[in-house]
Amino acid sequence: MELTRFYFPRDDPDLEGILSFSPLDTMICPIKPFGDISAEEYLDFAREGFKQGTRAGLINALANAKRCFHYQTDKLLFRFGLRKATAPQKYPEKIDLLNELRIVSGALLRSFNRERNIMEHDYIAPSKNVVEGSIDLCELFLLATKRYLINVPAKIRVTLSEDERDLILMLIPGDDHVRSFAIHGSKITKTENGEIYTTPLSKIGSEQLSVGLKLEPLPNEDIPIRLDNKERWLRILRMFSNTVWREVRYSNYPDEPMMGFTRYMPLRDAQKMFRALYEKPS
Repeated sequence: MELTRFYFPRDDPDLEGILSFSPLDTMICPIKPFGDISAEEYLDFAREGFKQGTRAGLINALANAKRCFHYQTDKLLFRFGLRKATAPQKYPEKIDLLNELRIVSGALLRSFNRERNIMEHDYIAPSKNVVEGSIDLCELFLLATKRYLINVPAKIRVTLSEDERDLILMLIPGDDHVRSFAIHGSKITKTENGEIYTTPLSKIGSEQLSVGLKLEPLPNEDIPIRLDNKERWLRILRMFSNTVWREVRYSNYPDEPMMGFTRYMPLRDAQKMFRALYEKPS
């Protein structure tokens, strides 16, 4: 059984005003959330073109490597509710936003984009080395960002400095709002690291709320994800990506071999179960 993890970002200026937070559940982003060709398939097409070794093959390989990058970038934005808001933006601006969310560094990707622009705008055929490097970069990009598509929590329980309530914030892939819920009946606990709400949300081994708790949706407090209100959602989205960021950099593995079990279910079933938490009397 996995214990609840709490994060205390006291010294993190990017998460100012967040006293503590705890991830709840995870939600896997679909492989093809839009269109019918995945980033991985574009990468396979790029490899095939490179193997041909011809001038046309190298041009097609670089073009498909570009599509792989763009699809994976849009998929990450989709996971964090930003694809609709960033649709009018150019690719470098999208990468800059992912960089702000601590998902990926923009330096290498902008370098790749320069090579692609040279081919498209200056009509210069790419060299074999450039194409091979772009394909390698694609592979690294997919590997580095995969965890942000499968390990990001669906919900986060958070304590804010400006709000004394026990809150849950939910971020569903493709949704363009951060959904808000309040937990009633829980008590705050002071720890040496900060204040947290320690009452478990659900009974162990059950989807029912813990005794004494009530969950209330707060539709009027949902946060729309648009570029003109970035100051409202940026630290919230950083909090979601931060759970993966911290896990990679500060993970603690036990000395002895252990096994973990994860339960997956269709999104529609998970939504029904989550709604049932606040529709049923506690």
